[in-house]
Amino acid sequence: MSVEQLLSQLHDIQSPLEPSWWPLAQGWWYLVFLVIFALLTLWFLNKRKLANQPLLAASNELESIKDQYQLTNSDSELASNLSVWLKKVSLYAFPEQAIAGLTGQQWLEFLDKSSGNTGFTNGAGRIFADSIYRRQLNVNAVELIKLCENWLTVVKPQLIKQGQR
Repeated sequence: MSVEQLLSQLHDIQSPLEPSWWPLAQGWWYLVFLVIFALLTLWFLNKRKLANQPLLAASNELESIKDQYQLTNSDSELASNLSVWLKKVSLYAFPEQAIAGLTGQQWLEFLDKSSGNTGFTNGAGRIFADSIYRRQLNVNAVELIKLCENWLTVVKPQLIKQGQR
């Protein structure tokens, strides 16, 4: 074959096809999965934070009551504040139970049932039955506060459960 015949068989240079946007390159897949993982992590952390807010609020309010008692040293004010606090936290933690109208012995029995001990009916918590309405009270403030702290520890799962709704 002659050179001219060989040259006639040559074709023009063809440029390659442009790469399409699909399927994505490997780096883009990593980025997509990273963004999805980051969004799921943020969603989970936010949900967890929201679930813990009722517990944090109850703990902060109890600390505020303790601080106020340190300033005033008033037993009747401490008992009254703790009674209101117990009722508020109970109403939030146990919405399915009719506890808003509980008073006296029934209220103490509910608190004992929810705490798993008898510190309210037989211990320092007995004051929450009706004694908080007296002007002069002699209470063991340390024992009463400890009883409420222990109750909050036991009720903690209920508060978190309600916070997740």
